[in-house]
Amino acid sequence: MAVCWAAACNPALAHNPFAEIPNRNSSSRRKKWTVSSDAGSKPCPRRSLANGLGGCGLNASESAEEEHKLEQDSLPPDLGHALPANLTWLWSLSSVADDSSPDPLSPPTGFWSMGVIFELEGVIVEDDDPELEPHAWFILCEEEGKEFPMDVILRSIKGMKTEEAISEVLGWSRDPSELQRLATRKEEIYWCLRGSEYCLRSGSQQFLNRLVDYGVPMAVVSARPRRSIEEAIQAVGLEGYFVCVVAAEDLGRGKPDPEMFKRAAELLDLESEHCIVIGNSDSTVVAATSAGMSSVVVSSNMPVYEFRVAPRVVRWLDELSIGYLEDSTRINPIQQRASERHMEVEGLNYL
Repeated sequence: MAVCWAAACNPALAHNPFAEIPNRNSSSRRKKWTVSSDAGSKPCPRRSLANGLGGCGLNASESAEEEHKLEQDSLPPDLGHALPANLTWLWSLSSVADDSSPDPLSPPTGFWSMGVIFELEGVIVEDDDPELEPHAWFILCEEEGKEFPMDVILRSIKGMKTEEAISEVLGWSRDPSELQRLATRKEEIYWCLRGSEYCLRSGSQQFLNRLVDYGVPMAVVSARPRRSIEEAIQAVGLEGYFVCVVAAEDLGRGKPDPEMFKRAAELLDLESEHCIVIGNSDSTVVAATSAGMSSVVVSSNMPVYEFRVAPRVVRWLDELSIGYLEDSTRINPIQQRASERHMEVEGLNYL
């Protein structure tokens, strides 16, 4: 009671010194917008700007302007000046982290910018008998009176165009017409031995259906003639799954040259770095890497340790996820910009 009586007698004692200490929401940290009214100036809170114009004395255009100013005032301080001019592009990356994620139960969007390039044998359909290809070469050698090549040579020409293998590795001829004759005969022998029966590998249909559901464009590549590839696709009921087929007739060279994969990316209308190759050999990985693409190897009937350069080896296609494919083809914006800056610097040094 004594304190209250003293404060009442002396107004100076009634002053509360803590009232002058600003709190977190005080005007020292955030500007309070005021508007004029008949009753004088009074603060106009966010609620009155957002919910109506009553009591604030503003028309519609003025309220929109004040709302914009209030939103700008609540933004974090502009720190762009704190970065060198050549690094201000980093601020644009913040929008990537601010993007809201879609419903996790719905398919992700944006996969139209990713493409998958398949090899057929041992990946989508069951691989042929591994002795079939050497047997076809043996019969051709017997017919032409040529020496049968050693196993190491046969392994080195796997995946090549037949004309390329005959001229550059076996050295039988360089005449274009003779090369065409020998290549045609070799393929005739191969398909006569093989027959026309094809079987989808386990999990292939489910994986392809998943890619179709997500709208991912697909292509098939092979160094074999187009007719045999299209017959195989039709035999296993996959017509309409693939945007394009790249076959021997479209190529000048086979694996490990990257031509077939670059050609498929062009037909898919995608950049090479936005494509992933799913193949059946180390030469596939070498060719895909040369083309600037990611790759996966399907081991089929081969042991995993036989593939020494593959970044990932699976037994069946359905072991792969859509998320893994997307991550493999995603370009890190910081790395991309750093690469561009490196190229610019190298260009300046060259000049």
